[in-house]
Amino acid sequence: MALFRSARGNRCAAALSALALGVFACSCRRAEAPSTGTLDSAAAACIPPDAVAVVGLDLEKLRSSELYRNLPPGATKSIEPAAGARSLLLAYAGGSVVAVARGPFTVPPAGAVLIGSDLAVMGPPAAIDAAKARLKAGGAAASPLIGRAGPLAAQSDLWAIFQGGVPLPLTGNAANWNRFLRLTQYATVGIRLGPTVQLEARGICGSAEAALELEESFRGFLSLAAVGAMRDPDLRALLRSVEIRREGLNVIAGASASAGNAAKLFTFPGMSSN
Repeated sequence: MALFRSARGNRCAAALSALALGVFACSCRRAEAPSTGTLDSAAAACIPPDAVAVVGLDLEKLRSSELYRNLPPGATKSIEPAAGARSLLLAYAGGSVVAVARGPFTVPPAGAVLIGSDLAVMGPPAAIDAAKARLKAGGAAASPLIGRAGPLAAQSDLWAIFQGGVPLPLTGNAANWNRFLRLTQYATVGIRLGPTVQLEARGICGSAEAALELEESFRGFLSLAAVGAMRDPDLRALLRSVEIRREGLNVIAGASASAGNAAKLFTFPGMSSN
């Protein structure tokens, strides 16, 4: 199980940021859609209270999606958990990654501990012990980010939420995303899968000045990224067609792209951690 074996390395940090790196550079506005599911309350209770980033993935939908079939091998290796897992939560807290997988496990995935008949957790021993204690006490989620994630998870097949003002362990070009996070109180990403990948990214800021700076900074970043994609007309058009709007203290990027074009973002130098 590549994810659990590498949870303390850059690969897991890349998995935590992969949604954000792909989301902000697709095209057009996200269409309204019915709910896709609900947040797994038991898995959510395993997320540490000091988590500064949480990613949720419906793995059954992801594996069967057109996007997954178009992803480069490196991207699929980063997020592919143990065979049989149906869903996955990843959290970054205290300098470590905690991974929570839901599936019909008969034995623990490599590097993980079963804390229920179909719930496996990997992370520092203290985080696993704390997750067990919360489940035993009734399974109440302790993470403030998880408290905000319910509506996002209900509308998305893949989603992410990030605490603003806290840098993530990103390297290379991906480190640019910390510039945007520092302007927010928190940020969210939601993705719906299909022949067309639909998504919405939202930065919630603490002041009108921060919201304006976030909007202008991100517009400038996308303009430079489009220049860097001159050799790929489809990708360049995709980057240039991102729709960004500001509503009060919220900066929103709505997007819709073909699965093939969305997958290109995982290898584009301007968006990756290479």
